[in-house]
Amino acid sequence: MSILKKAFTIFVLFVVIAGAGGAAWYFDFFGLFESNTATEQKKENQAANPVDTTPKKVQIAATGDIMMHDWQIIGGKQEDGTYDFSHFFPKIKPYLSKADVAIGNFEFTLRGKEPYKGYPLFNAPDSVVDALKDAGMDMVSTANNHSMDGGVEGVKRTYRVLNEKGILTNGTAPSKEERKPTIFEKNGIKIAFISYTEMTNGIPVPKSYLVNQIKKLKQLKEDIATAKEQGAEFIMVALHFGEEYLRSPNEYQRKVAKEVLESGADVIIGNHPHVLQRMEKVNMDGKDKLIIYSLGNFISYQVKEHTDESAIVYFDIVKDSSGKVQVGDVSFLPILTYKKRYHVEVVPMTSEEKPDEFDDLDITKKKWRTSYKNIVEVLNRKQEFPLYSAEKASGS
Repeated sequence: MSILKKAFTIFVLFVVIAGAGGAAWYFDFFGLFESNTATEQKKENQAANPVDTTPKKVQIAATGDIMMHDWQIIGGKQEDGTYDFSHFFPKIKPYLSKADVAIGNFEFTLRGKEPYKGYPLFNAPDSVVDALKDAGMDMVSTANNHSMDGGVEGVKRTYRVLNEKGILTNGTAPSKEERKPTIFEKNGIKIAFISYTEMTNGIPVPKSYLVNQIKKLKQLKEDIATAKEQGAEFIMVALHFGEEYLRSPNEYQRKVAKEVLESGADVIIGNHPHVLQRMEKVNMDGKDKLIIYSLGNFISYQVKEHTDESAIVYFDIVKDSSGKVQVGDVSFLPILTYKKRYHVEVVPMTSEEKPDEFDDLDITKKKWRTSYKNIVEVLNRKQEFPLYSAEKASGS
C-alpha cells in the first residue's frame, strides 16, 4: 500500500504541475500574461515618448478694420507709378511683432489693376499686403461687407494674393474645397480661425463658398465642429457685425456672440462698427472665453468722431498640465490713427500723456489725452482689463 500511495502522490503532483504549466501557456498564448520582456519594452517606449504635460501659451494680438481710402492710396503712390505703404506701420510694428500671432480684418479687395479706389467699392494695390506682412500681420479675416466689392474675381484674387504673400485668411474662398476652417499649430497648441460677416452691402453672393455669412449660422456651427474633429483645441471666430459708429453692442451682436460661444468657440473678435465697443471675459462649461464686440479701425481715413481711436487686444491661449485649453490673460494697447493730408500712420499710445518721441506728429496733448481716455473707458465698460505691458509680455 505504501508503494501505491507514493505512486498516487507522484501522479497528483505531476497533474498539478502540468496543469499549472498548461494554464500559464494558455494565458500567455492569448496575451493575458505579459512577459517581463514585453513589460520592459513598454517602459522603454514610454521613456522614449513621454506625454508632454508642460503648460503652453500662445499670445494673440487682435486688431480692427484695415481699410484703404482714397487719400491713403494717393499717399502711397511713388514717382515711378508704383505704390509703397511702409510708412503706415513703423511705430506700431514692435507691438504687433511681440505677439505670437497678429490678426486683423482685411476690409478691401485686391483686383490687381487700376482704378485703385476707396469707398464705396474698395480696390487697393497689392503692395499694402507687403506693408502688413512686414509689420507683423500673420492672419486676416476677409468676410466683411466689402468682400464682394471686386466681384467674384476680386474675391478669388484677394484670397490668392494674401496667401501667396504669407498672410493666412479665412472668411472668403475661391472654391468649395477651400472654404474651411483655417487651422494652424503654434507653441504646441492647435488653433482654428473662422470668419463670418453679417452683410455684403447688398451685393449678391452667387456661390455660398465665396463669402461666409452669419445668416448661415448652422454652417458656422458645423465649421466649429469640423475644426474640433480635425484636432483644434482652441477656436477663434471673427464676426463682422453690428451697427456702424455705435459704441455699444446691439442686441443682435450679443445674441449671436453668445450662441457662437455656446457652440464651441473660445473667442469672438468683432468688427464693422468702425469704433470701439466693450469686451468681456465669460466662463462657459468651466472654460474662460472672451468676447470683443468691436475693435474699431486699425487703419483708415474715416473722419467721423472716434473712428481714429482703437486698440490692439492681446489675449493668451493657455494649455495647462491636464491638457485644458482656454483664454488666459487679456490686456490692451490703445492706438490712434494719425492723419495729415496724405500721410497716415498707426501710433501706439503707451500712456495717457503724449511722449516726446512723437513730437513730430501734429497731435495736440489734449487730443492725445482725450482719445486715450475714450479708448480705456469703452473697453472697460463691462469689466476692467489691464493695459498691455511689453516688458511683462517678454518676461523681463
